[in-house]
Amino acid sequence: MDRQTLTAIKNKAFDKQLEFINSTSKRRILFVPRRGAKTTAIAILFLLYVLALKNIRLIFFALSGENAEYAFIPAIKPILEEYDIIEGRDFTYNKTERLFEFLETNSTICLKGMDSSYKDMDKVLGGRCFAIAIDECQNQTQDIDKAINKNIQPAVSDYIKHGGGIIILAGTAGDFMGDNFWYKLITSPNHGGWEFFSWEGKDNPYMKEAKEEEEKIWLEMYGESYTSLAWYRQQYLNEWVCDGDRKVYHLSNFNILGQQNCKEPFPSKEFLFTAKYILGMDFGFYPDPMAFVIGCYNLKYSNKLFIIDEFQANNMLIGEVASKIKELDMQYKFFVKVADAGAQAKAQVADLNDTYNLYIIPADKAGKLSHQNMINSDFLSQQIFIHPNCVQLINQAQNLIWDPIQLAQSKRVEKQSMPNDLLDSMLYLHHYSRHAWYKSPVIKMNSQQDEFIQKIIENDIKESKFSFINRNKNRFNPYKINKII
Repeated sequence: MDRQTLTAIKNKAFDKQLEFINSTSKRRILFVPRRGAKTTAIAILFLLYVLALKNIRLIFFALSGENAEYAFIPAIKPILEEYDIIEGRDFTYNKTERLFEFLETNSTICLKGMDSSYKDMDKVLGGRCFAIAIDECQNQTQDIDKAINKNIQPAVSDYIKHGGGIIILAGTAGDFMGDNFWYKLITSPNHGGWEFFSWEGKDNPYMKEAKEEEEKIWLEMYGESYTSLAWYRQQYLNEWVCDGDRKVYHLSNFNILGQQNCKEPFPSKEFLFTAKYILGMDFGFYPDPMAFVIGCYNLKYSNKLFIIDEFQANNMLIGEVASKIKELDMQYKFFVKVADAGAQAKAQVADLNDTYNLYIIPADKAGKLSHQNMINSDFLSQQIFIHPNCVQLINQAQNLIWDPIQLAQSKRVEKQSMPNDLLDSMLYLHHYSRHAWYKSPVIKMNSQQDEFIQKIIENDIKESKFSFINRNKNRFNPYKINKII
């Protein structure tokens, strides 16, 4: 491809995109809100690479292969058409493999998905890549950090001294916060050493008129307050907020002991000494871990349930599970031990009970959504509190959302591939907690207090009689009044 055409394609980018395209950094972040044209910036960069360099391979990752296709093709197609780069003559596109092949340079752009399974992270192993981009990082539920270090960096390393070796992470603010890699990367002061590119949606001149019309529509639909709605702040202002309706568990800082908003003190030694302890377990091996969560309540003191400890590990054999339960039981003296006993776990629970005498109760898994509604009610009414040491449990609760596609159809199904093992363990123990049985102590009054309360009651009764007479004076009935008095 001649230099004049390459320069013209590059100049299609607006100033913010050009800064990203001209960068020499090997690790780049694109943190751009909806309609900001971040995918177009990647498409222009990738097109420049494959038109100018021979025998290179580029990969564009999204959540799935279909998502990658839906995002990348609309971004690159107008540029191909504008500069007379014709399918069949200048390039081919294999729809089955989702592969662009540019005939003059023998260079390729492959569109892939990496979120449907942890195995997708191995798809780049063994392949030499000039550059790799991961789009929609805010929705990726795989361990992006692990994928980069284990798979992606080795795949691009051959080109580091030859102008390539580039890794690009692109996305917006999302629902997954806490210990999530993308959230930590964006919010850390130096962005983990990655070069950071960000701009507002209005900086995209190609969407200026469309954005203005869109804003008018929202103003009519939602009023002036639409800019404060969670979806607008997240998708268009790039703020880290999560719409509460999308989160499975309504845990907030009000429920985490020691947080500024939490008014509940840590449970006292007296409370803990006589409390009833419950162990909740969710069975797993690999990749799902074996999960343990410990909660306690004390009806002598309050109607609160405290989640005080957690533990999870992969590849635990049945004997190791039994040893861990006994170790925890020595420490807490459990009132109830409850576990997921479905499918394969049913045999494991039976073995633990028969062989190790552990007396584990099978969890009631029917009506999970109802159980989740009950625990959310306790979160919102501040009857459940979690110890800050339960870091992994808190992280799971802050990030687990309903599947967006199912939610659009009014179906509440947890998003697959997101960790929920500790949350399920907490759900099982909550079902066997009796913290709601707490009764406030009866206040005993002395004779003077008793006499004072009695007078108040008598006065209230008299007032109610006279108010009845006043309300009915137009149709006065002596018999009815005498009967009430």
